[in-house]
Amino acid sequence: MDNAGTIYLILMRINKGTAKGQLWCYKSTDDGKTWSLAGKPYQGNSLPDYPQCIAKGNGEIYLTFLEYPSPIQFVKSMDGGKTWSTGIALNDNSQAGDPIGADIGWTGNGNICVAYGTYSQT
Repeated sequence: MDNAGTIYLILMRINKGTAKGQLWCYKSTDDGKTWSLAGKPYQGNSLPDYPQCIAKGNGEIYLTFLEYPSPIQFVKSMDGGKTWSTGIALNDNSQAGDPIGADIGWTGNGNICVAYGTYSQT
């Protein structure tokens, strides 16, 4: 939810019979009574898993997800989910292990924090 009260929901849609999917962003301005499609943050050729988002205000949405099997992606929208930035990979092939999910949140000083794990590291 952003500071104007808009609720955002990122939905993972799986293409039947494939290991591919999409992410769709919905928003509600009436406490979740009705929802409308705002945009589609991921339309790639992989499986976008475990989407997590946070919102700030004036339509700023920040999203992380695992573009299975790798990497962790970070994208943002500055217009309430209509358009999305190109993904930024938060890990690369030089790091050992497949990533596991990602979570996103605000730090105490207003910065964004993203955390994820790997199968091969503790």
